[in-house]
Amino acid sequence: MWRRGAGADEFGHHGLVCRLGGGRQLRHSALNEYICRLFFKASIPVLKEPSGISAHDGRRPDGCTLIPWRAGRCLAWDVMVPGTLAEQYVNLTSKECGLATARAADEKMKKYGNALPSMEFLPICIEVLGPMDPNTLKFLKAICKMISVRSGDSRELFFATNHISGLLQRFLRSSIEVNIIVATAIILPYSVTTSRLILPN
Repeated sequence: MWRRGAGADEFGHHGLVCRLGGGRQLRHSALNEYICRLFFKASIPVLKEPSGISAHDGRRPDGCTLIPWRAGRCLAWDVMVPGTLAEQYVNLTSKECGLATARAADEKMKKYGNALPSMEFLPICIEVLGPMDPNTLKFLKAICKMISVRSGDSRELFFATNHISGLLQRFLRSSIEVNIIVATAIILPYSVTTSRLILPN
């Protein structure tokens, strides 16, 4: 387990992909909150983690619109941030940019696609290092176009993508720093730099 130090390395790579990383849930929540804000700016009411809507394993999507999004159907979405350097994706991402998001989106569609027959489902997939799933980018263009109509500012997509990039970078830095601290505590347990750290058992 990462919290006990196994797998932590001096380069900080493990912190980018570990499911137990400290900033993982915060990053997910921050991205989902920003998606809700985009809907709000477009005057589309939403509900986060709606009850009564779930996949076969009981997990709920991150949110859904309360009015129809397209073709008379509401939109449900689920945010995913697959690791560009994760073992399950690195063979794909080393060959072509963005393939981790495509694979993660396919897996999410299999999970939720048939479970929400009355809704349109969208996996919002953005890799840890930035690439977006094509459908995610298409969604951002659509919602930002709606916002631009209301605000009169044609730069809404630019603002949205830059804000998302800033969120990813903030939590990317946090994940790497925590990983390096843990690795240092293991490699140099008696050094002065780690004398105040709580060392793993």
